[in-house]
Amino acid sequence: MPRARRLGAGSGITLIELVCVAAVLAILAALALPIFQNYMVTVRVSEGLVAGGPCRTAVSERYANGNPAEPPGANGWGCEATAPSKLIESVMTDANGVVIVWLSTANELAGARNHTITFTPLTETGADLTAADMPARVAQFRCQSGGFMPIPTKYLPGTCK
Repeated sequence: MPRARRLGAGSGITLIELVCVAAVLAILAALALPIFQNYMVTVRVSEGLVAGGPCRTAVSERYANGNPAEPPGANGWGCEATAPSKLIESVMTDANGVVIVWLSTANELAGARNHTITFTPLTETGADLTAADMPARVAQFRCQSGGFMPIPTKYLPGTCK
């Protein structure tokens, strides 16, 4: 009958092995942390997409039922808001129904603080709509970093890149 092996003093983890494992984990954490932080800012910036949603609906309805002789004008589309949330400073529109979402100065937004996202109404062919085109169908909105204070591309949600 074989004897059971006894574990001796040499069967454990050495200090150098433990230090190597800790060093590898530290390097991985150092690489992953900035990526994770950028991702969290992108998630917070995407709240701007949600905040602009009601305005996109209102602009689409006004284009479908509007009269070019009586355009709504800047901030006259019926959906504008001031400080709708902690991360959104305001939601505005221009004379052609371009929705402008201005992000707040909250620290959680990091490099996207006080920047804008715009949603431009487009025709089926991808051309920008103007108030003179009423009545017209808004086929889609082009989401992009705003012209006032453009957001760095690394913080833009995928639908706005």
